[in-house]
Amino acid sequence: MAEIADFNSLIAVSQNCSKAVFALTEEDINSVTTVFGGSKDTMLSKVEEFKSVYEHLSEQLIQQL
Repeated sequence: MAEIADFNSLIAVSQNCSKAVFALTEEDINSVTTVFGGSKDTMLSKVEEFKSVYEHLSEQLIQQL
């Protein structure tokens, strides 16, 4: 149905904020880490990528019902 990539450092942010990885915001990332520049951009793009994967997966699951 879908391939879910490695969460890497986003899982720590997710756990610290008690949020799903795909629900993280830039403010969440800033509150937990000291990343900036390209690293922060990569983390934010990964959040959007996970959001897209989970939306697609949930749509597929709903269609299966």
